[in-house]
Amino acid sequence: MSELDHLGTGMIDPTRIGQNQQMQASTHGMYCNFYMEAEQDAVKSLEEGRPIFKESPYVMIMTPGDQSSVVRRPIRTGHHPKDDNNRFAVEYNAFLNNMEQPIEGTLLSEWPQISKSQCLELDALHIKTVEQLANLNDGAASQYMGMQDLKSRAKAWIELASAEAPLAFMTAQLEERDDAIASMKNTMLEMQAELGELKGAPKRKVKKED
Repeated sequence: MSELDHLGTGMIDPTRIGQNQQMQASTHGMYCNFYMEAEQDAVKSLEEGRPIFKESPYVMIMTPGDQSSVVRRPIRTGHHPKDDNNRFAVEYNAFLNNMEQPIEGTLLSEWPQISKSQCLELDALHIKTVEQLANLNDGAASQYMGMQDLKSRAKAWIELASAEAPLAFMTAQLEERDDAIASMKNTMLEMQAELGELKGAPKRKVKKED
C-alpha cells in the first residue's frame, strides 16, 4: 500500500473549497457565509475533452433558527445597499481578505483514476486538480511514495483527453445540428397538418343582403 492510500475514505466536497470563513451574525440580523463554489464549465469541458471546473464566489444566507430559510446563490456586488457586498459588508470583507486563489481544472474528486483516500491526501497537500498533479515538479513528487506514478497517469490522461477533444467537439456540433434539423422538420410537419385542416374545412356561405 502506498503512502497515498492510508488516509481513509471520503470525497472532497467541492462546495467547501476555499470556504475558510465562519458564519457570522451582524447588525442585519441574518447569518451569512461567503465561499467559493466549484462549477463545471460546459464550454471548456467540451473543448478540452474532460470535465473542467472553475470557482465562483457564492453566498449562503439564512434566518437564525430557521433552516427552511437557507438561500445559496452567486454573490451580487454593486453600489446598491441591498447588494451582498454592502448588505453583508463585514462578512464580505472578511471573505475577500482570506480568499484563496480560485481553482480551475478537473477536480481530483471527478477523476476516475484515483481513490478517495488518495484524493484526500493530495488535497491535504493543496493539490486539488488533475492539472496541478500533472504539473507537479519532480522534486516535490519524489518525496511521496506513489506520487510519480500518479503524476504520470495524470499527464497521460490529460494528453489523451486533449487528443480526443476535437472529435468530441465535432460530434457535439453535429448532434446540435441534427437536433435543429429535426426541430425544423417537426415544425414544418405541424404547419402542413394545420394547412391541411384549413383546406378540408367546409367553406362558410356568405348571405347576400337584399
